[in-house]
Amino acid sequence: MSSSGDCEYVRGFGKLLAYMESTVKNDLLLVASLSDVHRLARRKILPKEGVTRSGVHYVVHGAGCRFSHADGREVDVDFLSDGRPIFDSWRVLNYIISVDPDYFGGRESVYRACKAMVGMGEIFEPRSAWFSLVSGSPPEE
Repeated sequence: MSSSGDCEYVRGFGKLLAYMESTVKNDLLLVASLSDVHRLARRKILPKEGVTRSGVHYVVHGAGCRFSHADGREVDVDFLSDGRPIFDSWRVLNYIISVDPDYFGGRESVYRACKAMVGMGEIFEPRSAWFSLVSGSPPEE
């Protein structure tokens, strides 16, 4: 797959992540951001695994959460201290496989696409090899 094709997958990851955030915020009363799912589950206010009213399945793990659409697409993110979701090439690769089981690229190809998108200003890299969607100014961390 070409770098531009991999960039399209990264954009798809971003679109699904934005959809998940909007849907989860609408479905769960106490949730104002995806990081709230993680925080509330750690405090045992929400279960560590659940399904929202719209059918989004979530699993809280370590420093993040995996969100799965009913059609099988999934995004997995960790969170910065300010609650901003971050992802690495492995998480994007898992998304790609969830939408295109025949994908023949690899993690390095996805990483190069993410780096190219940083150069284009589409995403930023708040930590080495960890990326985040552009929405306002990048946080300091």
